[in-house]
This record gives sequence, structure tokens and C-alpha cells, in this order.
Amino acid sequence: VQGIGHGAAAAGCAVADVVTFGRVPGLCKVRDDQAARAGRRFDQAEAGAARVAQARTPAFNDTPIDAGPWMSSLPHSRQVSDLFLPGTHDSVARIGGDFVECQSWTITDQLRSGIRCFDLRFRMVGDAFCGHHGSFYQEINFGGVADQFEAFLNGYPSEVIFVSITG
Repeated sequence: VQGIGHGAAAAGCAVADVVTFGRVPGLCKVRDDQAARAGRRFDQAEAGAARVAQARTPAFNDTPIDAGPWMSSLPHSRQVSDLFLPGTHDSVARIGGDFVECQSWTITDQLRSGIRCFDLRFRMVGDAFCGHHGSFYQEINFGGVADQFEAFLNGYPSEVIFVSITG
């Protein structure tokens, strides 16, 4: 997120430089500084993902790499706000074609690969809390996701899972 903010600031400075015909002293320097900061933040995010995936280049393919209990190696004094936590968008969206599917891995596969933040989209349908992406039912209910979380945490009690649930 910080990389995007710095990138937007660099773009704003570039536009301001054009609009003012380069007459504002130091604007180019600020633009270049913000662009460099954006690049560093993106490099940090990529490096963090690579460490979690235990690979030089992070890649999410059909075969998740077992990252194991990577959180157990963190110092106990480390604050959550200081961590780069890998997560998935629309974490249960695996059905519905190119405009709906966001993930190819199950929740269990995502957990094994090191993902610890989940974006879950559920809605009540009758008595069931059902996974959806837009109007597409994802053939999983909250109980199925909760069971996968519980099984993982029973196997890796040092790990923490962060969840955002929206409708």
C-alpha cells in the first residue's frame, strides 16, 4: 500500500511539473524521491513474499510450496504492524470462470503455502452462511472454511490467521 501511495505522489508531482511548465523549484527532485520510495516498497513486498514462498521469485501455481509454521521463527517482541503478512483476495472464489475465480488453491493449500490473511465473502442463504463472489455461490459454507482453519491451527499452534469477513 505504501508503494502505491509513493507512486501516486510521484505521478502527482510529474503532473504538477508539466502543468507549471517546470517553474516550481525542487518538484523534479520530490518526484524522483517518491518514485524511488515506491520502488523500494514494491521490492520489499516482493522479497517478503519470496521469503514466505521459500523461492527467489514468488509464483502462485498449481502446486503450493509447504511453508510450514513460518510465524514460529518470528521474535516474540515483533508487532503485527511490523510484519508483511501474505494474504489472498476473495479467498474462496474458485468457481465461476475468468471473471469470478480469484484463487486456484483451497483454503488448506493457501495456509500450507504461507498465506495468513484471508478475505472471505459470505452471505446468509436460508440458514447457511455461504461463500460467494458476487452472485456466484462458491460451493463452500463458513463451516467448511472454519474446519480448514481449525485443522491447520491444531497442526501449527504457533501460527495466527487473520480474517476479514464481508457480505
